[in-house]
Amino acid sequence: MLRPPLFAIVAVALALHSYAHPFSTPATRTRTAPSPLTGCTPSGLSWTPSGTHADAQPILYPASDTTPGWCFELGRLVSPHALAIHAAFAAGDTASSDQRVNVSAARAFCAHECTDCGASPSHCAAFVIARLAAQALRPGALTQCEYPPDSFTPLSATCEYACLPGHLSCGRACYDPLHWLCLDGVDLQPKSVMCGPTSQVCVAQQDGPMACHDVGESVGTCGGCLDPDGAPLGGVNCLAVPGVRGARCHRARCVATRCRTGYVLDGEACQPQADGASASDTRQVPFG
Repeated sequence: MLRPPLFAIVAVALALHSYAHPFSTPATRTRTAPSPLTGCTPSGLSWTPSGTHADAQPILYPASDTTPGWCFELGRLVSPHALAIHAAFAAGDTASSDQRVNVSAARAFCAHECTDCGASPSHCAAFVIARLAAQALRPGALTQCEYPPDSFTPLSATCEYACLPGHLSCGRACYDPLHWLCLDGVDLQPKSVMCGPTSQVCVAQQDGPMACHDVGESVGTCGGCLDPDGAPLGGVNCLAVPGVRGARCHRARCVATRCRTGYVLDGEACQPQADGASASDTRQVPFG
């Protein structure tokens, strides 16, 4: 009777192992708690050829001062670590350039243990990843870390993690700033509860607190929020417009009231001063 390859069996087991019923959290992906296979192991993967007295050969090297170990998210090896293994096999060297994969030992391991790998580097890489995942299922294999409940990716066996793109950190949580408000840097509240119907919750500066802004009248977030690094998310900092020294936000539009030297007020905007023209640095413009 034909038996499915080991890595196929492990893949099915991991999928079942990491399933969780969804519930409402400040996250786009849901699970009741970090999966037992969400985290990182400092251990590598070694192999001793059966029937020999040889020392164990490292296939995947353990964590070190310069390498992060091997990290899993919801039962899957995180993409950068999986790609490192596949890239090492594809390169065909005896060891990967970052000293994380012992390719020659891994090939010998696949030749002895994987009946379906053949000469395929990708099949061997997948087999090695499956064995690493099976080892990570053992109790105590992963470093015990305090992770956010969701919307994060583990980075290393020293408990480092990163919030998913588009998410910010609030205490020990990662959240979507379009829908949640971080109070005092630790407490999350739904934006719909904290802000009025004409306001948006925005971050004023990088690593700064979230706050409700009337984007129809707020000079710093006129028309919408800004990213923490200043990139627009539908909004404009009116005082950061070139040539503007003073401005107001009126009905979600910037209206210049004073211009810097070298600019003249032209209606509601500051324009570069033409040669020979005179300009007032204090000229006011009323709302129409």
